[in-house]
Amino acid sequence: ALLKPCITMTLLAALSLCGLGGIAGYPSDVFDVRPSVTTLSGGKLSGIVEGGVQVFRGIPYAAPPVKDFRWMPPQPPIPWSGVRDASAYGNTCLQGSAKGEGSEDCLYLNVYSPPSLPAGNANTSLPCLVWIHGGAYEFGSSNQYNASELGRFYMQSQQPAVIVTMNYRLNIFGFLGSDALRGSDGSTGNFGIQDQRAALRWVRSNIAVFGGDPERVMIFGQSAGAGSVTMHLSMPLSAGLFSSAIMESGAFSAWTAQPLSYSEKVYQQVLNVTGCMDAACLRNFGAAELVRSYKELPVGQCCRDTAGNPWIPWAPTVDGVELTQHPWDLVRIGRVNKVPLILGTNTDDGASFEPLSYLTSIDHYKTAFNSWYGQVMGTHIASLAAAAYLSNENHAEVPELSDAWWAAERSMTDQNFACPARFASSQLASHGVSLYQYLFSHVQSSTLHKPVVFHGDEVPFVFLMASSKATLEEKAFAEEMASYWYRHAAFGNPNVQSNGSGPVPPVGPPVVPWPKVEHGTSGSYLRFDTKGKGGIRAVHTPFREGPCKFMTEWLEKSIAASRAGAMTLFL
Repeated sequence: ALLKPCITMTLLAALSLCGLGGIAGYPSDVFDVRPSVTTLSGGKLSGIVEGGVQVFRGIPYAAPPVKDFRWMPPQPPIPWSGVRDASAYGNTCLQGSAKGEGSEDCLYLNVYSPPSLPAGNANTSLPCLVWIHGGAYEFGSSNQYNASELGRFYMQSQQPAVIVTMNYRLNIFGFLGSDALRGSDGSTGNFGIQDQRAALRWVRSNIAVFGGDPERVMIFGQSAGAGSVTMHLSMPLSAGLFSSAIMESGAFSAWTAQPLSYSEKVYQQVLNVTGCMDAACLRNFGAAELVRSYKELPVGQCCRDTAGNPWIPWAPTVDGVELTQHPWDLVRIGRVNKVPLILGTNTDDGASFEPLSYLTSIDHYKTAFNSWYGQVMGTHIASLAAAAYLSNENHAEVPELSDAWWAAERSMTDQNFACPARFASSQLASHGVSLYQYLFSHVQSSTLHKPVVFHGDEVPFVFLMASSKATLEEKAFAEEMASYWYRHAAFGNPNVQSNGSGPVPPVGPPVVPWPKVEHGTSGSYLRFDTKGKGGIRAVHTPFREGPCKFMTEWLEKSIAASRAGAMTLFL
């Protein structure tokens, strides 16, 4: 398991750990002791202290989206009387499995903050990091990401922050789209993204109570969480709710959104499988039964993403209201919310979607590659690309993984993660966005199939949730990564140590200066690995230039086909 157990402490013990006057290294008058009960506009909360970090869990940021509120924009939270116990997580949202785990009443968030408060000076307000979990828009929960350890490290290293994690509606509840489901605001199919925005608005209104600065809010996410960040960059209604962002393996990928025409087809399939005639019937359908119903549909009927991948069954919808065009098209013309960005990928993101027993023969690989890419690019060009991927792979040190598997894995990585990130990086830089790119190439010591760097392998390092098998070198490496993320949240630049004002001391310098992506260049990036594997280092050579020439053209044509409604390519 990636998660480390947390130690619950009394408030007195936590304050002793941090120094009774505040956080070690800060002037004693900068911080005041936090009251044991925190008061918000909706009511009072009683949290707990874990590892020296004040934690408030299960805070409702919107009303339960049930009954008439199913497939509607989130509504304001319902106030409560008395003191609400905020020691436990709220319900997880319904997961995309036939077992029906979770609940529709799930719009809760969690706040991790120092057990002290800035003493009235705006310059002492703390940066806020807001995490959006991944899970293919179908699975996942904020409960999987305990930020206590990250918050403790930030305090001990004199870079305190407020950290927020959230739930949002998933799968059929968060991303079913149709004209029949348009609400009074005219939107459809983006209910999960609207939930996230409601959480960001809650942060803007309430985070100061926890010591956070509403003007320094960084959103960051991995996989579908990065796709969600892509949405907030692409949607005008999210502008002004965050000051910086990080996208981990999912920036502006084809799968981040789907056309309304496809959403309508899925909606009709859902009507068919449930026996319903209209949205009113669906709103009265049992929640768990609704999930089981759509899970019974064949993959060919439900559900695939814009690029045809069956492993991203749900996605935000280009509904013409919330999302006017596919993010790929919006980033090309620079119609995005321009804030400082970090984006990157893992060396083998695609490995998580390629079974280890898949494509054991060269002939099987070539047939599959030509079938997938040849329908868009033509069989001749697809055959050349297949051969190029194959010629670049030779991993004799991992005999259980064939060269054919490696070639398929790299093409999957390029299609869904690396090449979209490279394309977005180039386009964003050309439109004046301050941008930094990375490649995470560290093979975890606990990984069975070396040298594979799987999708999501960077997350435990960002959150300091190292496994019990993590080495001391890996733990130090994780702290270095977390510090880059902190500086970006605090200053909009992973290299900056101070904003030059206020009594809060500057943070430590970066291990290696992170080169900015400049317009008109081939693009530099930071490569993340432990010292024994080359360390964190700047790279100034083009990132995946050859393979991405082919893959970017394929993505362009695939997205254009979906835009034109030529969904026969994908169904």
